[in-house]
Amino acid sequence: MYSSPYGGIMAAVCIFSGGGLFAFECFTFMRAEALVMPWLWQLRAGLYAAVAVPGYLASPSTMPPLIGSIMYTIVALACGVSCFAKLPSVKEWSWKWFGDSSEKK
Repeated sequence: MYSSPYGGIMAAVCIFSGGGLFAFECFTFMRAEALVMPWLWQLRAGLYAAVAVPGYLASPSTMPPLIGSIMYTIVALACGVSCFAKLPSVKEWSWKWFGDSSEKK
């Protein structure tokens, strides 16, 4: 068994940063009207990139944080690319997952 000098610190960083990002995503998307302002995508990309940094710094001694950091980097890149996307119109945003709206016609 190998000893990890940063194990406890990295476990705390992973738990609290992952929990914080999950809470942020719930706050923005689990509501009647999702928050999709452009500045939130920039904030999201920056937060995911910042959370990825500690895992890269501790990667020579701890592998699990490196895996998380790679995933956070991929999400940060996806959010960064979405900063340049076109916002949907009201009609595009209001489509329904299930059911047919033919009764409204």
